[in-house]
Amino acid sequence: MTDRSAQTNCSHAAAALNLFLVTVGDAKGMGYYGDKSIINYLSMIQNTLSDARASLVRIGLIAWQNLFQECDTGGWLKQAIESRDSLA
Repeated sequence: MTDRSAQTNCSHAAAALNLFLVTVGDAKGMGYYGDKSIINYLSMIQNTLSDARASLVRIGLIAWQNLFQECDTGGWLKQAIESRDSLA
């Protein structure tokens, strides 16, 4: 995250969720993991996941409507995904 307001208004759970979504998202930033899978991977309870997701939506880092999409954040997300994909 390069936006200072996003860094200061983001809980640890929200930061972990954002990192997870960036890591598992496809080239368009879409994530297809359901709540149960995310809860298991991140060792969260449902309320923590819901709060983290709401926080990321509120600060504009993700869009969510039963699946996740990372929002355009000035190109750094695309670069991170391309970098991740080039390692595979």
